Order: sequence, then structure tokens, then C-alpha cells
Amino acid sequence: MVAVQGLSKSTIHRLLKSDSVSDVTRSFKKTCHNRQVFNEQEECELTNYLIVAQKLNHGLTPSDTRKLAYFFAKSNNIKMPSRWEVNEEAGKDWFSSFLRRNSRLSTRKPERTSQARAAAVNHVVIDKYFDDLYDLHEKHKFTDEEIFNTDETNIPTVVDPQNIVAEKGVKAVILW
Repeated sequence: MVAVQGLSKSTIHRLLKSDSVSDVTRSFKKTCHNRQVFNEQEECELTNYLIVAQKLNHGLTPSDTRKLAYFFAKSNNIKMPSRWEVNEEAGKDWFSSFLRRNSRLSTRKPERTSQARAAAVNHVVIDKYFDDLYDLHEKHKFTDEEIFNTDETNIPTVVDPQNIVAEKGVKAVILW
């Protein structure tokens, strides 16, 4: 510690611990690493894109995110490591650092949804199903005992999904 004329060592120590000085020192803190590929604004753009993609149920896997980062850097003529050029994707270390720097994101396991179920969830299909069900019920006058589930095949139609990059704090992450 450098001695300042007229101030005691304990006064300097107390001032360094106070909030007013720590706010000043925080403002001088570097916002990016010297070998960081993207600046703060570019990383914010990537983060926002990943969140929008996740909200549209088209979340990107970590590998897809790394490829996106490579193409983003290439299309914007951003200097990148030569290894990115060889693999045509960002490195795993870049991805883990990117997640650390962007606290809004994390890797999450999405809920399982079959392709048929995802495609069938629209108003036209649902309305037609209930119209047909109503017509059949009116025609045959089924009782409650005569209605039962006949799909007992136990054949899984749902594929186990990969982890995706998603926004933190979201309850359900769905991938179609």
C-alpha cells in the first residue's frame, strides 16, 4: 500500500472498503477479456437471438450455438481464432465462457414432444377432431362404459431431446 501524505494507514484502508471508492473501482473494471472474440453488444445480440429461438420452440444445442457463433463472426468480419476456421465452429471453452458471461442463459433439457403431437396442435385439427367426435356420439349414442382408450401399444413415438441453450427462470422448455 502506498502511503499518502496526511492520511493514516487505517483511514486509507477504511476508504478503500467504503462503497464510494468501490463504485469508482468497479467502473474501471474491464468488461471483456483481451482474447475475447465478441464485444458486449455482439454477445448481447447472440443472447437475444438464442432466447427468441428458444421461445419459438426452436432452441439451439450447444454445438449449434458454437456453429452460429462462428458464422456470426465470419459474416461480420470479426477476428477469430484460427481453430474456429478449421472446425467451422467456436470452441467448447468459448461456449462455457459465453454462458458464464451471459447469466441469462443456461443449458436445459427440453420436454419431450413427438413430431406428430407437435404438428397436430393447431385449431383446425382440434376443431375437426371434436366435430367428428360429436357426430359419432350423436349417431351411436355411446354410454360412458362403451368409451375407452384402445391405444395400448406402448410404442414410444417420442425421441429423447438434446440439451438446448435456454433462458434461465423459464419453467417449461419445449423443443419441436
